[in-house]
Amino acid sequence: MTSRSSTTSNNVRLALITIFLLTLGCCVYAQENSNPIILEQRNGLPSNYVYDVFEDHNGFVWMATEQGLYRYDGFEYKLYASEMQSTLAGSGIQQDVFGRIWYENFDGYLFYLENGRLNSLKQDHPIQFLPFGLTDRYLYVIVKDGVSIYDLKSLKLLNTINITWIYAEHASLINGKFYITDQNKIVCIDQELNVSQTSVKVDDTKGVKLVFPVDGKVAVFYRNNGVVNFYDKNLQFLYQNNIAVTGSVHHVVNIANTKYAIATSKGLWSVDFAHHKAKVLDVKCSGYSIAEYLVDRNKNEWIPTIGSGVFFNAISKSKTKVLLKGNFSLIRPYNDGYIVADQSGKMLKLSSSFSIGETLADADGDVGYLFKDPRSNSFLYTDNTGVYVVQGAVKKYFNIALKQAVYLDDKYYLIAASGFYGLFKNPFATQVKSDWDPYFKKNIFNLTDFSAFKSFVRAKTVAYNLRLQVVVVGANVGTFINNKGVESELKLNGERFFVSKLVWCEDVLFALSTTGNLYKSEDLKEFQKVEIPENNLRLAKHVDHTIYMLGSNFLYAYDTKRNSATRYDLGNNTRSINDFVVDGENIIMTTVDGLFSTNLISTAGEKVNVPFYVNDFYVNDVKVESFSNLSYDQNNIRINFSYLNFGRKNGVVVSYRLNNDAWVVVPNQERDIYFQALAPGSYELAFKVNGKVLPEKVQINIAVPIWKAWWFYLLLIVVSVVSLWLFYAAKTKRYTHQIKLLNDKIQLEKSLAKSVLTSIKAQMNPHFFYNALNTIQGFIFTNDKLSANNYLAKFSKLTRLVLEMSEKENVSLNEELDAIKMYLDLEKMRFGEKIDYAIVLKNISSVEAIELPPMLIQPLLENAIKHGLLHLDRPGKLVISLLKNNNQLEVRIEDDGIGRERAAKLKANREKTHDSFALKANQARLEILNKNRKDSLFTLEMIDKVENGIAKGTIAKLTIPLD
Repeated sequence: MTSRSSTTSNNVRLALITIFLLTLGCCVYAQENSNPIILEQRNGLPSNYVYDVFEDHNGFVWMATEQGLYRYDGFEYKLYASEMQSTLAGSGIQQDVFGRIWYENFDGYLFYLENGRLNSLKQDHPIQFLPFGLTDRYLYVIVKDGVSIYDLKSLKLLNTINITWIYAEHASLINGKFYITDQNKIVCIDQELNVSQTSVKVDDTKGVKLVFPVDGKVAVFYRNNGVVNFYDKNLQFLYQNNIAVTGSVHHVVNIANTKYAIATSKGLWSVDFAHHKAKVLDVKCSGYSIAEYLVDRNKNEWIPTIGSGVFFNAISKSKTKVLLKGNFSLIRPYNDGYIVADQSGKMLKLSSSFSIGETLADADGDVGYLFKDPRSNSFLYTDNTGVYVVQGAVKKYFNIALKQAVYLDDKYYLIAASGFYGLFKNPFATQVKSDWDPYFKKNIFNLTDFSAFKSFVRAKTVAYNLRLQVVVVGANVGTFINNKGVESELKLNGERFFVSKLVWCEDVLFALSTTGNLYKSEDLKEFQKVEIPENNLRLAKHVDHTIYMLGSNFLYAYDTKRNSATRYDLGNNTRSINDFVVDGENIIMTTVDGLFSTNLISTAGEKVNVPFYVNDFYVNDVKVESFSNLSYDQNNIRINFSYLNFGRKNGVVVSYRLNNDAWVVVPNQERDIYFQALAPGSYELAFKVNGKVLPEKVQINIAVPIWKAWWFYLLLIVVSVVSLWLFYAAKTKRYTHQIKLLNDKIQLEKSLAKSVLTSIKAQMNPHFFYNALNTIQGFIFTNDKLSANNYLAKFSKLTRLVLEMSEKENVSLNEELDAIKMYLDLEKMRFGEKIDYAIVLKNISSVEAIELPPMLIQPLLENAIKHGLLHLDRPGKLVISLLKNNNQLEVRIEDDGIGRERAAKLKANREKTHDSFALKANQARLEILNKNRKDSLFTLEMIDKVENGIAKGTIAKLTIPLD
C-alpha cells in the first residue's frame, strides 16, 4: 500500500497504517471510540460496488449500487427498480422538497421515487452521465445543446437554455445556483435562469474538472493532479491550492467548518482549506476506491467503496482494545493469565498483559471444548479425535465425545458426553478415597475411567449442587434431576424441556433453552421464564451470583439475587464473538479477527429516540394503499415496518396492540406484523417502541359479510317463506305425480299378469293338449298301458308345475329347468327318436341362486321343435346353453332343423290363417318387462345358420337381466 504525499502527511499516514494493521485489516478510522463494520455481499449488501449513499428526511439510508437503488433501514435492503432502466448502476442520490428520491443511472437517465414506485423522467437521449441539480423550483438536466429546465412540482419541461459544449464534465448546485464545468469554461445558471460563464486558463484545461462548494466558494477540482481553483459567486478567479492526495477525486463533502472529506480512488482524505492553503489532515481506508462520504444525523460514518462494500463506523460509548491478532475460539482463566485456543488447534498460555507464552497443547483440528481444573494446573480439551487431559508435559487421551465437565473433587469430574452422563476419574488424581466412590461403576463400554449414571443419551450440559447433592443434566431426551441415583424429569409447562446450558446459583437452577431463553426453577419441578429483552441468548457464563449471556447486540448480566438484568454495549457485533470471560469491569472476547477487550458500560438507562415507520400494507399477500374498505374475505393482514437504529447498540423493543388487547412484542428479527383470518369489524393498531406509545395508528376496517347484515336476515325470511311455499307446492305436485305413477304401475302389473297368463296359455296351446291326448289314446289303442301311464303322469306333473309357476313373478333357474326338461321329455315320448336334446350350464355355480320370470324359454323350444325339427326326415338335435355373464343370464337355443325360411313356406302352404301366437305373446311380454328400464334389457335375437347357401338350423339368443 503506497501513496504520494508531503513529508508531513507521510508521518501521519505511517501512524495510521500501523493502526490499520492492528485493527480489522481493512479500514482505519479516526474516531477513538469507533466501531468499524463492513457492509458487504456476504452479510447482505446487494453489491460490493456502491457509488453513492444518502440519508433522507426520515433517516433511511439510500445506496446506489451496481445492482440498483436500495433503501436500507439497518435490517434489510429494499430494491426500487423500473422496467425503464437501461442499466441499474448509478449515482447522484438526492431528495427534493416534495419528498421524492432522485437518482441517475450511468447511462444518464433520471429516475424519481414517488408513492413507492420508481418512475422515469421524460427526457431526450442524454449525452452521458452528468450530475443534475435540484432547487425548490427547478430541476436542471444537462443535455446535448445546453441545460433543460423542468418545473419541479409538475416535472414539465419549461425551457432549454442553449449552451454550446466542448465536453461537459461535471455540475453542482452551489448557493442555489447551478454550475457546470466544460473543457474551457465554467457556466452558472442562477435562480432566475440567467446564464453567466467564465473561461478557464489555458494551463487549466488539462484533466477533467469537478465543481464543488468549498467554504462558500466555487471550487474546481482537477480530478487527477490535486489542483483546486477557487472562484467567487460571480465566477471571478480567487486563488489556487494544491492538495497532497492520491488517486482520482470522486466526491467532496464538508465535515465541519473548513474541513472537508475528499473521496478518491486511493482512500478518503481529510483536508483543511483554511487560510487559502489546503492541509491534509489524515487518510482513511487507504488503498480503497471511495465513492462518497456521509455522516448521518447520529454522527455515524458511511463510506461506500467501489468493489469493497460500505465501511460503517458506528458511534459507541464502549472502548474496544485489540489485545492480540489472530483467529481465536475459546478462552479460560489460567493461573495469573489465560489459556486460549486458536484456529489451528494450539492452546496458548497468555500472561495477564496478554503476551503469548508457551504452547500448552496442540489439538488435532478445532478445539470444541476447553475446561480448566480449578484446583490444579491441569486442563482438558476436545478435538476431532476425543478428549485429552493435560498436566504439564503429560497428556492423556480418552475416546469419548465430551460436551461439558464439572469439578466434583480432586478425584472425579461430572461430565456430559455423547452416549451418557456420569463420572470421569481424573487420571492425575492422587486422592485415594472420595465421597463419589460408591457411585463409580465400571459400566460404560469397558472404559475403566468412566461410570455412567445414564447411558444411551446425548448429554449436552451438566450442573451439580454440592449442598443439595443434586445432579442436573440436559440431554436430547429432556432435562433430568439425579438425586443419589433417583432420577426425575424437569418440565416446562408440563412438556419435555431442552436446554443448552445449566447453571446453579445457590439453590436456584437456571437453564438456557435451546431456543435462547433464560429459565429458572426454584422447586426443581417446573421451569419459569426469566424476562430478558431478547430471545436469542447464547454462551451463558456464571460469575458469583451473576449470569452473563450474549444477545444479538448486547451482553446481558442477570443478577440472580435482585432478579434484574443489566445490558452492556460491547461496541462490537456480538455475533462475531466465539467466547468470552469477564474480568472485573471488562470483558475479554475471542473472535476470528483477534482477542479484544471492552469495558462494560451499561445501556439500560440510555434513552434514544428510535424513528419508527410503517412502510407497506398487504392484504392476502397483495400490496394495498390502506386497510380502510376491506371485504369480509380480505382478512389476512400484513404490515411491514422499519425502525432506524444504525450503529446504536441499545436494544429496540417494538410492540403492537390491536384495539384494547394486550401488547405483543415483535421478535428482534421480524419487520412484519401478521393477522390471519381477522374477524370483520373496525380495528385500531397502535405501536410502542422501547415503552413509548407512538402517535402512529393504523386503521383496519373489514366489512361485515352480507349474511350478517340486517337486510340479509329480512331477505332470508322472505326467501324462506317463498321457499317453503314452493317446497310444499313441489311436494304436492310430486305426490300427485307419484299417485299417477302408482296407478300406472298397477295398470302395468295388470297388463303384465295378463300377458303372463296369455303367454302361458299360448305356450300350453290346445294343439299341445290335443296332441298329448291323442298320444295317450294311441298308447291305449296299442295296449301300451305302461307308456300311456308314464306319459299321463309326466303330463299331469308338467300341468301342475306350469299352474304353480303362473302365480309367481320370478322362479329359480332350477324350477325353470325342471319345467323345460318335463316339456322336452313329453315331446320326445311323443315323437320318439326324431328329437334329441341337451342342456349345458356354463359359469353357473348354483341354479337355486338365480331367479328369472317363469316360462320365458319354453315358447322358444316349442317353436324350434314345431317349425324346425319335425319337418326333418332324420333325427333332430336341440341344444340349450345357459351362461351367467356378470349380471346377465344368456340363453342360447340351437337346433339343426330346416331353418326359418323353409318353415315359413311350409307353414304358408299348410295354414294360411295360422300365426305363431306363442312367440308374439312372448315378445309382448318382453316389451312389458323392459318398460321403465334404462340398462340391462330383456332381449331376443333369432339367427339363421347357413352353410354354402343351405339352411342348417336356427339359433335363438335370449338375454335375461338378473338385477
